[in-house]
Amino acid sequence: MNRHAVVLAALLLAGATQPAHAQAVSQAWKQYREGRTTQAPPPPSEPELPAAMSHQQAQYYRPVQRDGSGFFVGAQLGKGWIYEEIDQDAVSFNAGYRWQAGPVALLGIEVGAGRLADTRWQGIHFDEVKFRSIGFNGRFNFGRHNPWYGIVRAGYWAADVGEGEWAGEVDGGYVGIGVGVDLGRNANLNLLYTSYVYASSYYWADYEFNRADTVTVGIEARF
Repeated sequence: MNRHAVVLAALLLAGATQPAHAQAVSQAWKQYREGRTTQAPPPPSEPELPAAMSHQQAQYYRPVQRDGSGFFVGAQLGKGWIYEEIDQDAVSFNAGYRWQAGPVALLGIEVGAGRLADTRWQGIHFDEVKFRSIGFNGRFNFGRHNPWYGIVRAGYWAADVGEGEWAGEVDGGYVGIGVGVDLGRNANLNLLYTSYVYASSYYWADYEFNRADTVTVGIEARF
């Protein structure tokens, strides 16, 4: 084979391998570019809370839902003292309506009734006392989302004491304070102290002011 034939063969071989090499380089470059330009899929987003759950939470935490205007009914049990050191079992009930008066206050009216049971002390009998009342009832929350709250009560009361010829009636004013905690939107527990002031007449004086006290634990339902 002469020199011209060798050169011609080399040129033909180079031309045959050039497209294959270019094709390989082109495919690798394409794959590289696709890897650089393809973005990773975004991470999965957090699932949204069901609409019903969000609504229930909003109902509990919004003061207008938890503490809105409405009727209330309560029952209380505890102890009462007309005379020092003489305990009498106490039971009472109250009902009324409170209006929303700000972000943490509800103000309203109440009516109530109750009794102190008769008892004996050192051989002496003390009569049962039945009473009724009407007055102001205020509730003040310790924060917009705090379940604890304070209570203020005040008004007029009257009572029937004893039976038969020893029966009598007294009346006067009452004032009370307390603290409570919500169990939910429609119920709460409370601890109340109430002082009842009244005037009694005696033969040696026109009137003498006295006081009876009660301490009770109660439950209240709201509507």
